[in-house]
Amino acid sequence: MSGLIQAEGRFSVIDPHLRGDVLDEAKSRGLFRIAGRLRELVRFSPLKRNLNVSQAPVSYSERPEPVETPLRRRRAHAIRNRPLPTVRKPVQPGPVNHEARYLQTVVSDAAKSHASKGSVPEHLITTHHNAIEHVAIGGDEIFGDFAEVIKSARDEILIQTFSWEPDSPGVQKQIVPAIKALQEEARRHPERFKLPLKIRILVNQARGPAAKFMKRKKGNRPPTADYLLPNLGKIDRRLLDIKGGVHVNKVTDALHSKTIVADGYRAAITGANVQRRNHASDQGKGRPAFDTGLRFRGEVGEALRTSFAHNWENGLDTKDRPNKKMRALRRPPKMTGLSETPITVLSRRSNANIADRSLKDPQGQGFTAAIRNAHSEVCIQSPNLNNPEIIKELVDAANRGVQVKLLLSKRFNEQRESSTGAGGTNAQAVETIRKLSSNNPSIDIRWYVPPGETEAVEENKMGDGASHAKFASFDDQMAITGSTNMDNQSIYYADETSIAISGKDNTLYIKNRIFTPAFDRSVSA
Repeated sequence: MSGLIQAEGRFSVIDPHLRGDVLDEAKSRGLFRIAGRLRELVRFSPLKRNLNVSQAPVSYSERPEPVETPLRRRRAHAIRNRPLPTVRKPVQPGPVNHEARYLQTVVSDAAKSHASKGSVPEHLITTHHNAIEHVAIGGDEIFGDFAEVIKSARDEILIQTFSWEPDSPGVQKQIVPAIKALQEEARRHPERFKLPLKIRILVNQARGPAAKFMKRKKGNRPPTADYLLPNLGKIDRRLLDIKGGVHVNKVTDALHSKTIVADGYRAAITGANVQRRNHASDQGKGRPAFDTGLRFRGEVGEALRTSFAHNWENGLDTKDRPNKKMRALRRPPKMTGLSETPITVLSRRSNANIADRSLKDPQGQGFTAAIRNAHSEVCIQSPNLNNPEIIKELVDAANRGVQVKLLLSKRFNEQRESSTGAGGTNAQAVETIRKLSSNNPSIDIRWYVPPGETEAVEENKMGDGASHAKFASFDDQMAITGSTNMDNQSIYYADETSIAISGKDNTLYIKNRIFTPAFDRSVSA
């Protein structure tokens, strides 16, 4: 019996036995596709393109009876001879289960609805072929991951951060040695690189009212290579092209994103600034701040590259001149060997308008969509929580039966958060949540306690081990990490970058490294 191939409602007669006038008529009407010796009814779906054919099947008389052959042999023969349009099997879902896929779609669509207010173009907000490499805890691991990303570069390295302390262990013990090793490898094997390999470092620089608010008493230094990377030694400019730039923060428009990208492929994101407080002192005294990071590779690297490019091209160079536009990669990465791991970049552009308080950006829309669509559990860890719209969403979630777990840092940056318009302290936020929720037992709020301790850390001082980590998870199907605090500054004003990773296995892997141990040892607020 002859058959039909169905493609999005369109049909094409398959019958290799048609002859003469009947064959010519079928060809003239666009109804005929030869498929080797295919004889039985077979349906291939979905096809990757429409067939320009009639939707009505045509019957032909005097067809010979087909010879029965196994379906696998017939299909293999049809594809091998290639007269049909290209037929592909759909991408296998891998670790992304149904619930995670639904949540990822909702968050992705919400973020894309306001792509223009973010630093990543709409078509790159969500990518699917990625791989998580490492979840880092503490400054040594975080900047160790930065070093790994640097060593993998063959074309360019892009770093952006809020604060950069050149004498910090992250710079001196990890970033500088990694760049030295990269330069030496380029000297020995120049054929492996596109030379000179470009390194760009963009840092936030508070000026005017922002400098006063941030209590920047010392003058800002030009972001030269000598200042940013002391002790790097002699730079061979045939091998390395290193430049620094500044994002000018005049009012509330800070650059708070913290990412590193190599070749638009390998990357790391963190909530940690490049500061001494992320490491124990040389004498082993005091606790490093609790912070986290994530290293990964894949298509999301291109998205983070565009985010950096947006900020770089709107920043200034060492002489306060506009930075030049970034060129395209000279060696585009090959996305091979990557499973389906959907990652949505939740970004927002910096905003200097104090009166503009809106969540109409990818970050705001992504977070609210994730909270609204959670059915069983929302977990959030943040140094500060005071944004009224996020608080309302959390209370609404608890009132519909969702378990809400909040891990905050006690008295973290209280003086700054108490300033007019900053949003208020964590203690005030806890009181507000309890009042709005009528002490709903579904909300569990705790103060962060360091490993091995029983008392919550108070304030945010060098060596006290306070938590500066940013993390969220939803129904154990999606995890979000990056630079975003749950306060007014991050939600309304600063340039921020976080990533939302889908999949139950991925979420639990990250959550069990970052959130669960810290939440379990912490104390009720």
